[in-house]
Amino acid sequence: MTGMPMKRRFIYPLLVARVIDGDTIVADIDLGFDAWRRVRIRLADIDAPEMHGPTAIRGEAARQMLIRLIAKHRLGVVTGRAKLMVRTKLDGRGKQATSFRRYVGYLEGVDESGRAVDLNERMVEAGHALAMK
Repeated sequence: MTGMPMKRRFIYPLLVARVIDGDTIVADIDLGFDAWRRVRIRLADIDAPEMHGPTAIRGEAARQMLIRLIAKHRLGVVTGRAKLMVRTKLDGRGKQATSFRRYVGYLEGVDESGRAVDLNERMVEAGHALAMK
C-alpha cells in the first residue's frame, strides 16, 4: 500500500437520537476507536414539507414516515435507538457538505433480505419529500 493514495471514505454507523422533521435527524455518529459525536444530519437531495406554517400537517406526516422508515430498515437497536449508516455528501472541493450547521448525507439501512436501502429515496417514493438535485 505504500505509495498509493488512500481514498477518503465518509460512511459512518450512527444511532438515531431524534427525528426533527422529514429531512433532518439528530444522531450520534460512531467515528471509531470509541469516539462518538452528536450531529444534525440533513438528508441529501430531498426536501420535505416544513413542520410549521401552511405545510405543518404534511410536515408532520413526513416526519412520521421517516420515523417508520428508520424503524423498518434499521441495522439493529443499541440502547433503544435505531442503528443505521450515513454516507455523507461531499461538496465540489471533496469536503463534507453542510447546510445550516448540519452535515448533509444519505441515510442507509437494510431491507428484509439484507440489501441496502436508501431512506432518502424512500421518502421521495412515498410522496413525503421532493427530489432535489
